[in-house]
Amino acid sequence: MLVPLVALLALQLPPPAQSFPAFDLAWERVLVGAPPVVGAVVEDAGAATTRGRFAVEGDALRMVEPAPWGESLWLSPRMLDDGVVRARMQVGAAVDCTLVARAALDEGSGELASGIGVSVEKGKLRLMRWEHAVPRFLGAEQPLEGALVPGSTLELVVVLAGPVVSVTVYDGATLLPRARLAVHERGSLAGRVGWRVGKVHDRTSGLSLLSVGKSVDAPPLAAHDAGAGAERLVVFPADQRARLPWDLRDRVVAEEDEGGRALAFLVTDPLGQERALRAGIAPVRVKTQMPWKYLDPALYARLGKAPTRTAAGFKIDESYKDAAMVEALLKGYAERFPDITYLLEIGRGHDGRPLWALKISDHARAEEDESAVLLDGAHHGGELMSTEFVLDAIQQLLERYRKDARVTAWVDGLEIWCVPLVNVDGNARYVHATRDYDRKNGRDLEGDGDVDGWDGVDLYRNYPVRWGGLGEVGSRSNPFHYRYRGPSAGSEPEVQAMMRLAERERFVASIDFHTNATKILVPYTDPSLANPKNNEAWTVAEEIAAKLPVQVNGQRYTVARNLYPVDGTAQDWLRFSHGTVALLVEGPTNNPLPYGKTRTPAVLGTRPTWQHLFERVRGGPTVSGFVKDERGAPIVAEVIIDEHAPVGGERWTTRARDGRFARLLGAPGRYTLRVRAEGFAEVVRQLDVPVAGTVRVDVELQRPMR
Repeated sequence: MLVPLVALLALQLPPPAQSFPAFDLAWERVLVGAPPVVGAVVEDAGAATTRGRFAVEGDALRMVEPAPWGESLWLSPRMLDDGVVRARMQVGAAVDCTLVARAALDEGSGELASGIGVSVEKGKLRLMRWEHAVPRFLGAEQPLEGALVPGSTLELVVVLAGPVVSVTVYDGATLLPRARLAVHERGSLAGRVGWRVGKVHDRTSGLSLLSVGKSVDAPPLAAHDAGAGAERLVVFPADQRARLPWDLRDRVVAEEDEGGRALAFLVTDPLGQERALRAGIAPVRVKTQMPWKYLDPALYARLGKAPTRTAAGFKIDESYKDAAMVEALLKGYAERFPDITYLLEIGRGHDGRPLWALKISDHARAEEDESAVLLDGAHHGGELMSTEFVLDAIQQLLERYRKDARVTAWVDGLEIWCVPLVNVDGNARYVHATRDYDRKNGRDLEGDGDVDGWDGVDLYRNYPVRWGGLGEVGSRSNPFHYRYRGPSAGSEPEVQAMMRLAERERFVASIDFHTNATKILVPYTDPSLANPKNNEAWTVAEEIAAKLPVQVNGQRYTVARNLYPVDGTAQDWLRFSHGTVALLVEGPTNNPLPYGKTRTPAVLGTRPTWQHLFERVRGGPTVSGFVKDERGAPIVAEVIIDEHAPVGGERWTTRARDGRFARLLGAPGRYTLRVRAEGFAEVVRQLDVPVAGTVRVDVELQRPMR
């Protein structure tokens, strides 16, 4: 009867409690807090490195004063490679803190340069990795059992064994596990341990215990091994495809010939990679930086093919496009419409790719007395939809010329410049190499000849107007940050090319297309720059927004000064340098898939932005004219309309080649025009500007009598 009774009792008793590994007196060292067991060794952590100020309040280490910007950080001086990190966390009202291990600091900024991060936020255990002072999600998270209760405690145990990182979160009272994660992580194999508090400035959560096992005095690795992220592209011999599990076979997206052998491309995650390896797949290479082309079947099918001709022009809505496809389209349109187009290479990227601008006008190769306008896209190379907006404008203007009265009036009456793809190298890298840091161009930051996802400059923070003026807020000085502003103002060849074009043409208005906010942004986006008292750019933007339909995302375009403070932008430079009504249109979507279902509604909804701008430039109210000397020679003169006068030191001057100027006005009315140049007497004119049309004012400047 004994065995049945024992079995019955076993069924009625609760399962044994699961506990974290026992504290090892000979191995672990307490760095923060009271020892969990008698006899534990406590090390002096007084020499810890901090950003912001930390102090022991009550029985826990807390952040009491945040760093001036970015993250606040407490780092122990002790080093750790393999071993255990144990942290007892007091849960505050708003949890925004991270346990870090194998960490190293960036000497310039004092931020984390590398390391592993373990956070418990919004009820989830989450693993991060820092590379080049930038956090990256490792694709590993797990919901905690039960809610996070302020005032409770959690114990985090991190086991580090070479590239293997295993984390368990335990309830601080019962020591029962609430979540577990493990990753294979080769990026940081030695470094310091500590506590990071994010931008929410969590003052209520605290660290009541921090201990390490097997602490060593070894420097962190300087090199960074690719391997972070939740994606894997496994490239393997195509004849091994049958070895894959059935569910993985469907995720083989392409087969390509490379060096005389057929290779298959499997899009998966770290678990899928491991399953493929165990099924007998022998990878040729494994990429963690996934290119766009393997996620977009429509684009992949069009790569390397000539544009599809139609009776009127070309079919432009078959797929998103890489730099080569954009170039082929522009050359095709220039060939088919030679009388109203002029295709100009205005510069080249770091990789030697040409940057093309297409001028559309009734006498495209002539320099006429007409206002110049600019449409451009893809300062951020991975914003593929922004290029679609500009290509749509090109198609409409060329294929509907002489068929649509409005289009004909724009082409006949304006000098229209279109640059569909500013960041040619960034686009090529995004499509063909990696989607990491899709904002940046092709600058090789490390000079090693390998432009990877960390390299490049954010072109939209490189323009020389208040460049870097907001410090680490609007752009970043860290070269590996995705908003890196570059080594100097205007350092990038793409930015220099756009500036040369603008200096020569002096655009009266422009639209720079971006994606994913459904906004029309008006300069100045840098809050340190002051707009004119009567900001005609804002008036024009509001007029345009009022005429736009509901977008594909169910929202309407709204006008804003910025989404967040930014310095060194193209629109601010155009406005500051030339008085351009420089608008930034953030489209409603960002590269949605499938392309065929979503592209056309997004383009149709955004098309009226440039149409209404062209109508406004043509229809006025506008003031334009020429400034010349008594001999008829053009003068670079400052032209001021008092009612729209700049207030931040701007000097808006005439075009050098012919002395022409043009200004959009906010409304009809009486205006004061003021023209001045060094060595000439100032001229002041009173103008009555009607509701519609352009008031022509030619000014002859006289040298003062001696």
